[in-house]
Amino acid sequence: MKRKNVYVVLIAGMFLLVSIASFLVTGVEKLENSCRIKYLLSGKSAANFGGDRLDQHQTECNDGIQLYIHKIAKHHWIYGYAQSFTPDIHSKVITRVKLYVAKVGDPQRELFLGIGKFKPNEGWPKLRGVPTSVNELDVYTAISPVGVPRSYSWIEFDFPDIEVNSSYTYYIGIIRPIGFEEPGYNVTNCYSIGYFGGKSLYKGGHLTKLVFRDNCVIKNDGPCRSFFPLNSLDLTFKTYAKMKNDPPEVMDLYGPTSPKKGETCSYSAVADDPEGDQIYYFFDWGDGTNTGWIGPYPSGKPVSASHTWYGKGDFQIYVKAKDDFGEDDFGNKGESDWYGPLTVHVTKRSKNIMFSRMLTERFSQLRNLILLINKFPLGGGVV
Repeated sequence: MKRKNVYVVLIAGMFLLVSIASFLVTGVEKLENSCRIKYLLSGKSAANFGGDRLDQHQTECNDGIQLYIHKIAKHHWIYGYAQSFTPDIHSKVITRVKLYVAKVGDPQRELFLGIGKFKPNEGWPKLRGVPTSVNELDVYTAISPVGVPRSYSWIEFDFPDIEVNSSYTYYIGIIRPIGFEEPGYNVTNCYSIGYFGGKSLYKGGHLTKLVFRDNCVIKNDGPCRSFFPLNSLDLTFKTYAKMKNDPPEVMDLYGPTSPKKGETCSYSAVADDPEGDQIYYFFDWGDGTNTGWIGPYPSGKPVSASHTWYGKGDFQIYVKAKDDFGEDDFGNKGESDWYGPLTVHVTKRSKNIMFSRMLTERFSQLRNLILLINKFPLGGGVV
């Protein structure tokens, strides 16, 4: 009888374990499947979100990767990820990052995220500058498990602002800090980070998987670290930045300086924009009229506008330029100062010129009359 009861308990226990495992696996599958939705943004990266702007992003998601620490024998094998990105040319400060994240099970540790510059000549050579802990990044922060829901959501990581330069590559690192040796989360209690693999990949970087052993970080024991570039995958992420827009500089203004009254003349200006933005021009003719903003035109390309003065005297031409980025997050409007003046002296037309033009007009009228007469010969009828 006792043996029978033991069998019943064992069978019930096995059934319970299978049910729990099935629930966990099913939960993970549903979690990952729920990420297979496209999250597309419209508009330029310079759309203002109040104080900072959306900069780099991959907002499509079709699966999830799990971030966890796995214990084998005495060591903890840590799995992390790093997404490289290149800031916009206008970006001067990265303020925050958002990831598409879901919680699996009940992780006990925070989710760490940091940002740092790519350092190919520093650290462990095999990693080629890829970070192995958030301590190696310039700034980092952490989110408590309480702040991460079980369904995929945009989770914001707000850290001290970091100055950036579009000439460099940066990493978003999702890895734990040095000394973080306790597992805290495992395969069934971890975080799932949304990622995308497909045709619309982010062009400014890619995802890298990091695998290393706990004591390698401290001892710099190279053989037990490895990294795997995943060039066909991106994290689902957004970076936000404060952007600065330097105005274009007008380099030259030229054209005829002694036009005649009533004569139409062409004047040209050329401006250069530090960020290579498209440029608009505004010509002021000095007689109370102007062109208004015309453009946009490529940076560094001469642009011409025509004008006719109907009064004689001296007139001063000015020109200014602005780019198509507009006002930045530091109050700069992206508009140059006035350039000039180019002084023109408008005179009356000379009598010889006026007489010559009158003869030309009369000759044209006489020629038309002769052609008309030739159509009606003396014999009658139309030739």
